[in-house]
Amino acid sequence: MSEFESTTLARLAETGIIAVLRAPTPESALGTVEALVAGGITGIEVTYSTPGAAVVIAECAHRYGTDILLGAGTVTTAAQAEEAVEAGAEFLVSPGPSHRLQRPCGPRAPRSCWAR
Repeated sequence: MSEFESTTLARLAETGIIAVLRAPTPESALGTVEALVAGGITGIEVTYSTPGAAVVIAECAHRYGTDILLGAGTVTTAAQAEEAVEAGAEFLVSPGPSHRLQRPCGPRAPRSCWAR
């Protein structure tokens, strides 16, 4: 396991709660993240069922940096996996394990999280 993987897994465990966000618009998603963070929830998973998910992830990464643990969910294609990581996702969640999704991200895709 890489240092990135072990650090991410430790942060997932420490966070305690991961809010899984499915929103109808990017603006709604960003407003919800703002409310979650203000309320002390720092584990955020933006699902790819949210329109503009990569834009939301990038904006959250920009606004909150390392103050939150940011991930992407409902990742079903290699393109989404790559896009999410480039946007700032620290973990990925897929409806099922897939080596196709892992390869584009290299060591930034913690294999252990696939079974979450």
